[in-house]
Amino acid sequence: MWSKFLWVAGGGACGAMARYATALLAQRWVGGNFPYGTVIPNMVGCFLMGLLFALSTRGIALQQEQAKLLLLVGFLGSFTTFSSFALDSVLLSREQSVSMMLFNIGFQNILGVALAGLGIWLVHQIG
Repeated sequence: MWSKFLWVAGGGACGAMARYATALLAQRWVGGNFPYGTVIPNMVGCFLMGLLFALSTRGIALQQEQAKLLLLVGFLGSFTTFSSFALDSVLLSREQSVSMMLFNIGFQNILGVALAGLGIWLVHQIG
């Protein structure tokens, strides 16, 4: 049982570091007027979650439970930042406008679902 937690913890630590690095790079490259450091990991994470899930259902990837725990639960669970997303949305409504908050919520949810679907679709197209 504890070994499962260690797989999740290892993936989570790596995902958290990758998320932080992404936020720093986004701040440097595109600035801080919009929470790109949250948007980018959420969208990439949604795409990878769909892609890896579809690959695993095809028997192509993540056949071992440890791999699923490490990558899907640990890494992507930590890399995607919906708790940050929620806070960013509230802060946008307070610091900028309710319309920016609503844009952030709609944009991330619609694009995230679309990218997860794209990951699944790509796997089906390949084979």
